[in-house]
Amino acid sequence: MFRRIGLFVLFALFCLALPPKAEARRVFLNNVPINSVRNQTFSNVTVKIDAMGNVYITGKQYRVKIQGPTANNTPPANTGTNNTGTNNAGNTGNTGNTAAPTVGKVMVPARSEVGPAPSDKYVLLIQRSQARASGYKIHLNVNGRLARKISLNVEQDVVDITPFLKKGSNKIVVEAFKVTTKANGSLSLKMYPGHIEGGQVKIKDDMKLDYARKSAEMDNFRHIYTIYLK
Repeated sequence: MFRRIGLFVLFALFCLALPPKAEARRVFLNNVPINSVRNQTFSNVTVKIDAMGNVYITGKQYRVKIQGPTANNTPPANTGTNNTGTNNAGNTGNTGNTAAPTVGKVMVPARSEVGPAPSDKYVLLIQRSQARASGYKIHLNVNGRLARKISLNVEQDVVDITPFLKKGSNKIVVEAFKVTTKANGSLSLKMYPGHIEGGQVKIKDDMKLDYARKSAEMDNFRHIYTIYLK
């Protein structure tokens, strides 16, 4: 009897000595939340843990594919000068809003295939005014290569597009495809000299590209920009 009481007391003291349960931390890959991602190994990445225990993973060779409204980061918004291009109407389609984010490697071109690297790094900031805003998905082609596909469900994202850029003249093609007419708000793409560090975007200089689409627009668009980089 006394032995059982003694064991119970020891067990209770052991439980009291255990550390309190830690608060749920959040995990980000290239500024996009990936808490629901499982069975994933990352190589050649930078990892930072903030004071709240949140984990920030940075690796330009990885891409987070959003299949549901899971992103919850707002990159800095600035204004700049609009460029002009051509407008082509086309067909529309539909897409769904299904699951959680998945992670895949980004197939970036070798530097020798692009040309000498520009003196600065460059990031593309993607932002919608609300979920599925504008009703457009975007294809971004840089110097003849597909650099990014932005689905209707991507709300905010930050992309390092330096591997696709070179010194001198760069041809950037932005194609916008109307996916649904049941949408409000706007979509913006802005390119800056800068880089991603510790889950934050460091902007160095003035904007190089400012692109936007609105839900009131119904056509498909194809805009071509020529940007000179030192």
